[in-house]
Amino acid sequence: MATQSGRGGFALFLGNASSTFFNVVTVLIIARLLGPASYGLYAIVLAIPGIAVNVADLGMSSSLTRYSARLKAQADDSKLSVVIETGLTLNLVTSAFALFAILISSNTLALNILTRPDAANYLRLTSMLIPASLLVLSTCATLVGSWKMKQASLIMILQSLVKVILSPLLILFGLGILGALLGHILGYVASAVLGLVLVLRYRQRLSTQPERTMKHKEAARMMLNYGLPVYLATLMTMLLLPYQNLVLAHFVSDVEIGNYNASVNFSAAINLIAYPLTNVLFPIFSKTDITREIDHLRHVFRLSVKYASLLIVPVAIGFMVLSKEVIVIIYGSSYSTAHSYLSAYMGLFLLTGVGYLVVGNLFNGLGDTKETLKMMAITILVFVPTAPIMAKYFQVLGVIAVLVSSTLIGNVYGLKKSMKKYGVRLELKGLMGIYAASAISAAPALVLTQVVNWHPVIKLATVGPLYLVTYLTAIPFLGAVDQTDVSNLSQIMGGVDLVKPLAKQILSYEAKLIRMRKNLSLSARGNNVQEFPKS
Repeated sequence: MATQSGRGGFALFLGNASSTFFNVVTVLIIARLLGPASYGLYAIVLAIPGIAVNVADLGMSSSLTRYSARLKAQADDSKLSVVIETGLTLNLVTSAFALFAILISSNTLALNILTRPDAANYLRLTSMLIPASLLVLSTCATLVGSWKMKQASLIMILQSLVKVILSPLLILFGLGILGALLGHILGYVASAVLGLVLVLRYRQRLSTQPERTMKHKEAARMMLNYGLPVYLATLMTMLLLPYQNLVLAHFVSDVEIGNYNASVNFSAAINLIAYPLTNVLFPIFSKTDITREIDHLRHVFRLSVKYASLLIVPVAIGFMVLSKEVIVIIYGSSYSTAHSYLSAYMGLFLLTGVGYLVVGNLFNGLGDTKETLKMMAITILVFVPTAPIMAKYFQVLGVIAVLVSSTLIGNVYGLKKSMKKYGVRLELKGLMGIYAASAISAAPALVLTQVVNWHPVIKLATVGPLYLVTYLTAIPFLGAVDQTDVSNLSQIMGGVDLVKPLAKQILSYEAKLIRMRKNLSLSARGNNVQEFPKS
């Protein structure tokens, strides 16, 4: 499992990172070619189909991942075949309804929602994204659940690659916004076709019994019962950012809203790490049979929280320390308050040590999706009434504080429930060591950024490696990692040829420091024995 997790997680990381890179390049080129006004219209007309995709999913993507992983682990190919057929069919049906709804109401939406009547034709065109996007979501979900991470990554990469090639070309051919939208749509169509081909080929290889043990109607009921709570939680999550901007619009200037949204964009950097982690954990938990493998479940949960924290907590604190330099390099000095918002927003990822990013996947994997919905509902119930009050008195920082606090409260509820239901526990000693090592490593880095008056790029290139080396040196001495962790991580990274050499060097360094710590401890005990001999 460790080797499979390393390979699968790294495949997803490469796919997501490559896709993100191509998408960023595409955005920069399109924005440059179209100009502010046309680029603004381009972004606006894509918003409604994006919302429609999430509304039309009905939790089918999560259901496909969960049951693909579970039924594959049970070697029940007959049911798995039915589940794949049912999930894809339901998504196509709901996407057809959403497509039809936008087509017939495009004039109304363009006039009343977008307040741009001339965008109706563009809206009708972009509605074609709905079936293509849902196919991409559902096929990727099926492949991830079936542990075919490389194929899922290919779908993501193809979508962004087609877009980065076609959109600029079509704009240069004189099609303007229409060309940019066509490139975007064709990227999703190409990846949807590839995803459908890969999933159908996989389904054909499944051994099917003469009489299927599950009917499509039964599969649909099962998948909807599982997926609807996840679907509702996802819709709540979708509403958080627009609601934050709506609250801020009443209490702060447009400049501060721009600074805040610039800082939020950096969460994508941490999500490059979080995305493969969460998408590997989901099928792992889905495979687990808690009636026979409860100890295995507890072990995987404990290590998942620890290793997620080992990666994400120092990255979050690193962004806090170097927030000013990062903002200036990426956005320029005009975003004068964005660095303080970035530092505060990173508090969200400091919650990783209390199960953030892991607890939800535990519940979803075990089919306990109502608890996932409750976690999100608690977060929303705390955030919605409190955010306007905090915005009034503390502006943007107040809203960020409420976001972090409400997420913490919802996550603590989920952690307590998971402890009570499944007996999972946190490895407190290791987690405390991770936070302590990150804080200690941040101190000299923070002092250096305040003392030296170097160019931001030089500061980042100097302080960043210093912080990383200090952290890697501190974690063995503070009990964050031991020899068992080094062995586990060696197994996880051992199957990833691309990063194996670097990982081997880092883990060898950690192993040497662990032995040094043990020798120092033994030496100290020996000295104590000599100083206070037994009578």
